[in-house]
Amino acid sequence: MGLRSAAPMELRWSGQGRRHSVRPAFVVSRAGQREVICVQPEELTDRWRYEQEVLAVAASAAGWQVRVLVPPDGVELDNLQLLYAARSPRWLTAGQDQVLAEQFTSPRTIRSGVRAAALPSLLGLDLAYHLIWARRLHTDTSIPLTPSSTAWTCAGEVA
Repeated sequence: MGLRSAAPMELRWSGQGRRHSVRPAFVVSRAGQREVICVQPEELTDRWRYEQEVLAVAASAAGWQVRVLVPPDGVELDNLQLLYAARSPRWLTAGQDQVLAEQFTSPRTIRSGVRAAALPSLLGLDLAYHLIWARRLHTDTSIPLTPSSTAWTCAGEVA
């Protein structure tokens, strides 16, 4: 994981008798290497392609890398929105997250893990989704996330 910042820079240049600028989404420092992160728009326009070309030249001159991220869509976007809603568990009682995470040392359904942790159903589901958001539990995000989805901790990982 690297350090990141939002809208940290704006590249400006003149060309074709006009002033231009591009503002990448993030700049990340990863293992001492600076990485410029751009988010690919839904529609790839000539302007976007031109900006990426200019950014690539500038990044190369500065010794930076450029990475273009493609936003999720479909089921992955639906799952991400569900997990995002559970990102900040204001209702969490001390230790509940650990008790629930311990139920997933091997893959099992989220519903059965919540039952095994003796948590109320809705609170437990929200907490499981929070643990997935926080990457303390893992699941297959290419299929719809439901209480019947399988979740697990990484092998040897204590959540």
